[in-house]
Amino acid sequence: MFAFLQKAKIEVRIKDTLDKVGCLVENKENVHISTEDRILHAAIDLMEQKGFKAVTTREIAIEAGFSEMTLFRHFGTKKKASRDSC
Repeated sequence: MFAFLQKAKIEVRIKDTLDKVGCLVENKENVHISTEDRILHAAIDLMEQKGFKAVTTREIAIEAGFSEMTLFRHFGTKKKASRDSC
């Protein structure tokens, strides 16, 4: 339940960012969405599908479009990323 609410908040922030620059949701390649939001969104999606233990930091990073090192720089561990998403 908490992951769903956090995901909804992240999606609202993404939509707000897109609205501020006057872009359509489909045309978001020129809009900056924070690295942390992208990582959290990917982590929530994957953990909802597979569960916490089955998801690797590498999978989260790939889903978010970053290197695994970027995930570690922002969150340190998978556990911290999952905690921040709730």
